[in-house]
Amino acid sequence: MHGDEGEDVGSPSTDPISDSDSGDENIFAYAHVRPTYDIGGNGDVPFVLNSPDEERETQRLIGTYQFENDGTETDRDFWTAYLLGAYQPTTARDGDPNSEVAAVGCVDDINGKGISLFSETHAGEQDGENAHRTYAHELGHLFFGSHDPEHGHDGGIMDSPPSDDRFTDVTLRKIRNIDHP
Repeated sequence: MHGDEGEDVGSPSTDPISDSDSGDENIFAYAHVRPTYDIGGNGDVPFVLNSPDEERETQRLIGTYQFENDGTETDRDFWTAYLLGAYQPTTARDGDPNSEVAAVGCVDDINGKGISLFSETHAGEQDGENAHRTYAHELGHLFFGSHDPEHGHDGGIMDSPPSDDRFTDVTLRKIRNIDHP
């Protein structure tokens, strides 16, 4: 915690997924998905040093979102996903000590409600490139994108770590065919 006290956890960058039909600005454009960021930030989210274990405490993770946008969550014409800037993952995956494999983002569940991106595990990066890939990768999980051989290995940006900056045809098919994430 040396140097972290009072540190602001800002909103994550949404660079690879912008409100555009251009594949260069929005990697979801190839799936005919155009995002709109209209809920806005919530400055009143309580600080949590380590996020709960997403495999055992999914409901606690969802509780940290502190958003309820029922107007679009239940509308079949819209997909709503929550993006939360978080500090760091579980103590087992926070990179403290440096020998741990640090998680840089997670979803509450495959085909779940939202994403947490961990600013502390991205803090040592020279550029935001990996943070941008992490956002797209984690959002891909909400559309059933996978890097788990048991559930279908998609490749591309869904690899862990990503082997490309784009979704493969496998993931694009999942995104195009999902009824309502």
